[in-house]
Amino acid sequence: TRPVRLNSGISYHYGLGWYLRDSGKPDIVYHTGTTSAGFRSAYLRDLGSGITVIFLCNASGDGVEPLPIAETIARMYIERYQ
Repeated sequence: TRPVRLNSGISYHYGLGWYLRDSGKPDIVYHTGTTSAGFRSAYLRDLGSGITVIFLCNASGDGVEPLPIAETIARMYIERYQ
């Protein structure tokens, strides 16, 4: 898995709904989402190990970001993620 190169020559770490980690670990992909009702989610998958972290929350308001929480959980199980 690698970033796509746009016609402008810029490298972009997104494709088919998945973001690629931009930290030298291209086998880790993720997607986040929110709803107008305040639900938030993060789906993070390590393609190398097959480990997946799905984080769902119903907290609305600022300060609740599901991706950093999912990344913290992933670090507990994916050694190469660190």
